[in-house]
Amino acid sequence: MDLIAAGDEVAARWLDDPQEAVALVRELAGSRGCARGGAGDGRISGTRR
Repeated sequence: MDLIAAGDEVAARWLDDPQEAVALVRELAGSRGCARGGAGDGRISGTRR
């Protein structure tokens, strides 16, 4: 599972245990799910020019 695809899982965990949800996001952000060239590079939001 990558960070982008984990949205529903994170939301479900947030309702039951917010700390567990945060841990999942941190784990996924440190994995290949958030590699360079992904959603974090500004291409989706259009904030970079």
